[in-house]
Amino acid sequence: MYRAYPDPPRHAAYLWHELLAGGNDFSWPTRLSRLQSELKAFLSGVPNVSLCALSWPGSILGASDQARLTAHILDCDESSETTVRDLCNGSAVDSSNCRVMFDADADLAAELKEVGGRLQDDRGNPLSGWLLNFASGVCMSVAANSEAGTLKAKVRSSIDRQGHKLVIGRVGRMLWFDPMTRDWHLKEDSKTHLLKVPDGLPSGVIRLSDMLSTTAVALRLLASGLGEKFLGEFGHKNYTHQLKICRKSAQGVAQAARARKITELIQEFRPHLNGAVRDMFTWLDNDAGRGEFVDEIGRDYGDVIAALLVELPELPNTKVVVIGGFGGSHFGRQGDRFLNAVRGQLYAGSRFQGIEVKRAAASGYPFRLLHAPAWGDLFS
Repeated sequence: MYRAYPDPPRHAAYLWHELLAGGNDFSWPTRLSRLQSELKAFLSGVPNVSLCALSWPGSILGASDQARLTAHILDCDESSETTVRDLCNGSAVDSSNCRVMFDADADLAAELKEVGGRLQDDRGNPLSGWLLNFASGVCMSVAANSEAGTLKAKVRSSIDRQGHKLVIGRVGRMLWFDPMTRDWHLKEDSKTHLLKVPDGLPSGVIRLSDMLSTTAVALRLLASGLGEKFLGEFGHKNYTHQLKICRKSAQGVAQAARARKITELIQEFRPHLNGAVRDMFTWLDNDAGRGEFVDEIGRDYGDVIAALLVELPELPNTKVVVIGGFGGSHFGRQGDRFLNAVRGQLYAGSRFQGIEVKRAAASGYPFRLLHAPAWGDLFS
């Protein structure tokens, strides 16, 4: 929220599932009602609200307060016809001044503009770089030098090695992993059914979002040898019963059907997996003996960064890649083991050693939107 200075920012931090998935009703109308209620409470007693800047985990179709919002993760699709005005309904915000941004764009802007941002040199000048947001999905945003020599965000458009224009914002839906060859393939973002593999790829490939989103990492831990130990220690949680069913379903799946089964389990148990994410990440940090799983996820992060550097020609010209979102900011935070695994895999064979890997800083906090009115030059 942008307020008259020198008032300090007033905020409360949530994970999406904690705010919008209470109880067992995960429908968009219920989530929208909760979001409106929280926005109204957030602004209660706050004077001089001049702008609402909202980081949105999906598509923004149109402009002004009539822009329609869709977000697969929230079950908000085009049929709901939800607009920015609807989102602000009942709050003190003037919806005509409300700016809604794709969440990776907001993260990128914070790292470029806010104090302590990772895409800045020692003097606070912006660096060319890109940000990968690992949350309930995986998305990215890129900042590169423009022809005029100034730094601007080039978002959701790129060219692959075959000269095809790609929409790279929601990269988690576009990058596919072949577990048989360990190759990655970048394809156009498709609005077809989530279980449909793009033409030209083998049937066993897995989407990036189904491998390294926070939801997917939770499923991987659950299905591993650590899963039973975790559920034994967290038997009192409201997600435990459903995750025991999920773990049992994940056992003994044939390799040929594994990719499809992973996607199905994520779709079926997403709210319960999301509910366990924070506990799982903290649990991993509390015992160094669980470090092999941290190494495994770190190596996969490194492979993803390397694959994108190969597939998207402008990325090797950048200096820094920032890993953010709840996954990038919070997974394996105890010590340097996780980041060492990411860097070790990325730099293997003397590849890409000119790229620096950093955890998100400014984009990891609610104040990332405090100065949003001053970010406009990044997106012109």
